[in-house]
Amino acid sequence: WVTIPKKTSLPVYQHAFVIIHEAREGVWVLLFWWTGGEMLNRSTWFASYDESERLQHQPESDRLVCVWELEIVLHERKAWIDHILCNAKNPDFEGYRQNHVAPGPIGTEVS
Repeated sequence: WVTIPKKTSLPVYQHAFVIIHEAREGVWVLLFWWTGGEMLNRSTWFASYDESERLQHQPESDRLVCVWELEIVLHERKAWIDHILCNAKNPDFEGYRQNHVAPGPIGTEVS
């Protein structure tokens, strides 16, 4: 997964976040990485509960985002703006890395 962002032709920042979403039909794993300054790229994997050991890439799902995942994406957006884009001359990557949503129910933020 770490090598996937390096395959893009756009500049990458070596900063990404992962969402692991236990949904009705199985487990989704979404890898987002920052590219081109203020854009997010995404790659998606899925494993059904019946075959949980078979996590498979789902390129057709790279365009979709579940409403429950949006809270995390919006949190990451705000953190990227606050720590990176608003400090373009001296981006605070450490501050960005430390600003995260805690594991558990959505809405549990840790700063």
